[in-house]
Amino acid sequence: MAANSEAAEQIQNKWQNGASAFELETSGSTGFPKKIELLRNQLEASARITGAFLQIQPDDSIYCCLPVDKIGGMMQIIRAAVWGIPVEIAEPTSNPLKEYSGNHSVTSLTPMQLRMILDNPESKNKLEKFRLVLVGGGPVSATLEQELTLIPCTFYHTYGMTETCSHIAMRRIGKEKVFLPLPEIQLRKNEKDCLEISGEITNHEWITTNDIVVFENEGFRILGRMDSVINSGGIKILAEILEKDISDYLHLPENSILAVGVPDTILGERLVLLVDSTKIHTPLQTDFTFLKNKFHIPKEVMYLKHFLFTETGKIAREKTRLSAL
Repeated sequence: MAANSEAAEQIQNKWQNGASAFELETSGSTGFPKKIELLRNQLEASARITGAFLQIQPDDSIYCCLPVDKIGGMMQIIRAAVWGIPVEIAEPTSNPLKEYSGNHSVTSLTPMQLRMILDNPESKNKLEKFRLVLVGGGPVSATLEQELTLIPCTFYHTYGMTETCSHIAMRRIGKEKVFLPLPEIQLRKNEKDCLEISGEITNHEWITTNDIVVFENEGFRILGRMDSVINSGGIKILAEILEKDISDYLHLPENSILAVGVPDTILGERLVLLVDSTKIHTPLQTDFTFLKNKFHIPKEVMYLKHFLFTETGKIAREKTRLSAL
């Protein structure tokens, strides 16, 4: 039996035997992984409100192709149990539909997996047969979003984390610009404009995230992460927004650039653009004057042999930054 299936069977047995708590490790995308314990009632609440939001039907079934030792994969097993529908466990790969021959209606994919699927005509045809696809684990570029609007199934870009039992908000790709909170989820901002979340999924405690947000149209937009803000000469630069502006303008591949701060004796931090040479093979021919804010123009462009990624396919930002120093 394959590793992901073995791990899934252990989770299923533990759930069926009434386990009251489950231990997981965070993804480590912005630092280093840490252990977190989630209670059964939290996991049940997450599955229940997700099922209600997505209007899951008795004849639905799940195709799970994410690592089940992380929250995105594990919650698919919990959802199947709570919803009373079948789940098939596959090994996580960059293109999980390449060898797929099933007939499921629901799956969850990362933007990186979607990119690989769309670049393969046979896999793309298989994707079109799903009814619902949840997209999580990273930002969705303008190019990817446009391609997904041409496919006849419903895609939801999800927002959440391990501490919140996966997603607490979704936006329908091609239809909505902001993340809309799921039923029973309470949101607020702290004094630094970081999102705070409460509900049964957090045991009714307020969890403070590192995501800087703005509330609008009954939902929220993510501006960037507090821990990736670059302070260059007193000017605060939101790295994720800058990366999106550059990627969208230059039509760059997914996860191919990172905006980081490098220690500087005068500026405090010098804005540097890191480029993954495995995805961008020729130097970027631009002076970045298309950027509206002159302070957002990188002081330097560095080409790395490759970026570092977590097990779930997210860029390990801090580890990649440190590798460039």
